[in-house]
Amino acid sequence: NDTMKVDSHLPIDVTLLYGNGDKVPDQSILETMGGRDIIISTQGMVSVKFRIREVSMKHENRKFCLRFSCQEQSYMTKIVTPVISTDMTVIRHKLKIRPSPLFPSVWYKDEGGRDKFINVDAILEDQNRN
Repeated sequence: NDTMKVDSHLPIDVTLLYGNGDKVPDQSILETMGGRDIIISTQGMVSVKFRIREVSMKHENRKFCLRFSCQEQSYMTKIVTPVISTDMTVIRHKLKIRPSPLFPSVWYKDEGGRDKFINVDAILEDQNRN
C-alpha cells in the first residue's frame, strides 16, 4: 500500500558505486557513522553521515554515488525499493580565488605581451577550510 512505514528499526546496506552504477571494488573506503541499523523518523526521513576515504582522482576521476537498500536477510527487502544518491566528485583540496576590491568585473586579454595579466590572491583549502 502507499502508507509510509515510520518508527521502524530497518537494517540498511550502504554500497559505494561509481556514477555509472558499477560497484566500487574496495568498499572499505566508505565509512558510515552511527552504525548499520538506521531508524526512520516519524516524518519518514533519515540522516546518514558518511566519509569516502579516497579522492575521485585515485579512481580515474570517476564520480561516486551511494545505494541504500534493505539488508538481504530483512523481510522488508521485497517491500522497500533501493535508492541511489546523486553522483559526487570527492576532492581533497579546493582552489579558492579571493577577489580584491581592484579586481575588474570584465577583463579582456589582447594578443601577446606578458604585461597583460591580472594579479589574483588564491588559496588552497582542505575540508577544514585551512
